[in-house]
Amino acid sequence: MTPSQSIGIILVACVAVWATLYKPSDSSAHSKFVQQSLVIGAGKDWDLNVPPSENATGHFVFQSVSSLLQHWPNTRYRNGHTIVPGLIRVGTTLYHGRSDSNYPKGAEWTATDPEHSFQFCKRPCWHLTLVTTRPLNILYFDGSSAVKMHGGSMDSQDILLWGERRADRVFSEEERLEQLCKWGRQFGMDGFVRMEMDFEVMLCDFASGVEPVSFLHLANASPSDPKPPSSSDEAKDHLPDPAETEIDSKLDVWIGGGLNPAVTIRNFELMHSSSQYNQYPGDTRIILDLSRLVSFYDPEVAPSLVRIRNSINDKGGRWLYDLSQIEPEDIVGINQKLHEVLENNLTRVSSGVDWQTLLQVIIKRFGSRLQNLRYVVRDSAHNSGSTILDDEDRILKAFAQINVMLTPYIPYDLKPNAATDIRVVENESHSATALAWASPAYELCSTSHTSYIANSLSERMTSSEKLLLGAVQDTTQEICRVLVKMWAIGVETGLDAKYWARRTRELDKRDQHDDRFGALAKQWSEQIEHLMDWLDWHMWVKCNPACSDEEMCYMPTWPFFGGPPPGPAASPESEYAAVTDSSENRNDWERPVPKCIRKLAPYSF
Repeated sequence: MTPSQSIGIILVACVAVWATLYKPSDSSAHSKFVQQSLVIGAGKDWDLNVPPSENATGHFVFQSVSSLLQHWPNTRYRNGHTIVPGLIRVGTTLYHGRSDSNYPKGAEWTATDPEHSFQFCKRPCWHLTLVTTRPLNILYFDGSSAVKMHGGSMDSQDILLWGERRADRVFSEEERLEQLCKWGRQFGMDGFVRMEMDFEVMLCDFASGVEPVSFLHLANASPSDPKPPSSSDEAKDHLPDPAETEIDSKLDVWIGGGLNPAVTIRNFELMHSSSQYNQYPGDTRIILDLSRLVSFYDPEVAPSLVRIRNSINDKGGRWLYDLSQIEPEDIVGINQKLHEVLENNLTRVSSGVDWQTLLQVIIKRFGSRLQNLRYVVRDSAHNSGSTILDDEDRILKAFAQINVMLTPYIPYDLKPNAATDIRVVENESHSATALAWASPAYELCSTSHTSYIANSLSERMTSSEKLLLGAVQDTTQEICRVLVKMWAIGVETGLDAKYWARRTRELDKRDQHDDRFGALAKQWSEQIEHLMDWLDWHMWVKCNPACSDEEMCYMPTWPFFGGPPPGPAASPESEYAAVTDSSENRNDWERPVPKCIRKLAPYSF
């Protein structure tokens, strides 16, 4: 035997040993190991046919927390449900506009952008620029919590201060600021962050933690600077009324008539400025501590709101969610929760997880892909520019999209129990048993982002973090349930050549009534639409068609509706309510829908 023959025999033997150790029949071992390692899913029945409970709130927590400090989603849903402690770092500039040269004493308002503070200058405009000299402890109320509207935008503050909604105090801002600062003193609060047309910081003491950078009498900054009068008599007519209040300048905008170009551009540039924080990461000058978050969507803290939300879902959904009917015992629970997270700031232990980043990873992983999938199975049928040929082409392209999303979660040996004839899918009659073979992919997809956190960090989590973990788990589970079910039915229908060769149209000519692709298109369209409605991510809410180069996509916000929101007869704006209260304007304030507005003169909202 030659040396080369000996080497050949050795190689053959090695290959035989390798084949024995790694033969395909044992390929399930790796999958079983993966399954066993996911302790988070132990004991759970991963049934693809079981949707979330109607009492589920995890997706609400997910959506609201992923939207914190972002202008777009908090304009769309004005009624906030989240309160979060945080800080403003050293060296941050804040702005304050006023009509006199007196330096503020005690508590007052500041804006995060000068275009916002200009709105409060009146005539003349004295403008103060401040800088933080130490970290400022703040409490953030989400939603449009600074807009002076009836309907729930200030509910979380009212409940904190007065234990109920106070419609009679919508415009009692000085009292609100005084009471908030008095309440926050026990926790060392320096101020409160809210969103009006832009973000603002309600400072409790201008003599603590900030110092002036400049205090200037500005030219052409006031939003109500008139055109130069032609005579001294006309000049007298343009002197400011000492009794003018903030709401007066807003009413000029509501009326919408006789506005000079300076007024209009100031109002537009305020909205332009705030639009810079429309999407994640939002306003990064405020740093929030999500490990101390308090949410009215937490069913353990506010169970009465779960029942209330269920009772109004058929009447308009999340636009109508507010806190006005919260039960007294839940108010006690919310206050206890706030005291707990604020008092334990120095001694608390947290997991160290960057929760906001985790939420954004989930959104980026699935957000645009779900949008693409919806286009393929639904919108492309009505798009004249679509290249999709027919339902068969639509389904094959959709299946390819689903495969991409699920690739990291499908083990090589995952397949139906037995190769069966291709089914014509006309309904959702697949039983749990029939689709049970796909459950490992459902579990892997649902738990990949959270299994380590749940299994190894749970003892270090705050109660707020456990709420956030549950929100991520609930959200990813429903995304994966829908996608894996679509994928599994697609496999059983013969769309994947790895399992069965797809029957082509030529092979189906004998059955002219075979409409399995049309049936799948209808079924998948409904499923993806329901999923995206349930998730309700604001990244899918945009101007369609897109705005031109001279326009900006705008989410209508107070007070720039083109007409005032309605309110009780005693409200300060009631005398103007009949000016432009068309049904279109009412839709703007009831359920804001994005629209294109001009970013060059002539301006309009």
